[in-house]
Amino acid sequence: MLWSAVVVAVEILLLAAGYLLYQQARADLNARAAEQPVLEELRGLQESVAEMVEELRRESIQASAQLESRCREARDLLQSLDARLSEAEGAGERSAPRRRRAAHPEPRTAPAPEPEPATEIEAPELPPYALVRDLARAGAPPEEIARQAGVSVGEVELILSVRSPTS
Repeated sequence: MLWSAVVVAVEILLLAAGYLLYQQARADLNARAAEQPVLEELRGLQESVAEMVEELRRESIQASAQLESRCREARDLLQSLDARLSEAEGAGERSAPRRRRAAHPEPRTAPAPEPEPATEIEAPELPPYALVRDLARAGAPPEEIARQAGVSVGEVELILSVRSPTS
């Protein structure tokens, strides 16, 4: 009888151990089942992030190309403005004596006086570009240049930014 009680006790222990193993396996399977949707969601998120990164790369390339194009346009515009500025300054120096005479016309009945030599005539200058550049070369701050030239600080900065590198 002792043996049969021992056998029954061992069988009960084996059943209890089997039940505990079954419960542990079931918990593991439930945990894996719960992880599966999370893993699939994670994979979906990874794919979504990869697509976004690729889209950002394409858009950055496009934006970079647009920026370079606009920089070229701005550079061409600045060169054109420099050329026009030089032409205007040259035309101002050549036409200044004529403007001086046109500003103070003589009566038609009186004989026209001889024009004074060009070195003695103080012709009004076109916009104060030359004065701004001269004061900047002398090291004057933009506020002082604006005050002396009679323009705003913004105009001074614009004139100095548009001037050609050789001047």
